[in-house]
Amino acid sequence: MCSWHVNVNPSTRTIYVTNASGNGVSLINGATCNATVTCSQNAPAVPVEQLPAGIAVDRQTGAVYSTNIVAGEVNGIDGRACTPTHILDCRPEPIPARMGGRGGAIALDPTAGTAYVPNNDAVPSRWSRSGADGGEAACRS
Repeated sequence: MCSWHVNVNPSTRTIYVTNASGNGVSLINGATCNATVTCSQNAPAVPVEQLPAGIAVDRQTGAVYSTNIVAGEVNGIDGRACTPTHILDCRPEPIPARMGGRGGAIALDPTAGTAYVPNNDAVPSRWSRSGADGGEAACRS
């Protein structure tokens, strides 16, 4: 597995890892797999196409955002419904924002509810969540 980025939701103790070779986002239970308890199995993964790279967690809504560098897109995963023990029906939802070039990084400003991804010009693409559940996103560029 070729892992590129990792992020953690401390509230749920879920660790999110992008694996480019497997085209997915692995969900690891931090309570049962950590520095003092080793894991011997492969972590379950939500399928994400086109080389997932960056990963960010919105701790207020539980939403997880993953970038993919081939298509230059951002996908959202419902971190409340998709857990290390429940990924059966988990599918990433496309976010109506595009990165320019082959960026891959993503950063969240939780206070403003805004995410930023690299772009080819000097101003990064950005969007904000709309609605309390964080399930929708509105492009702000």
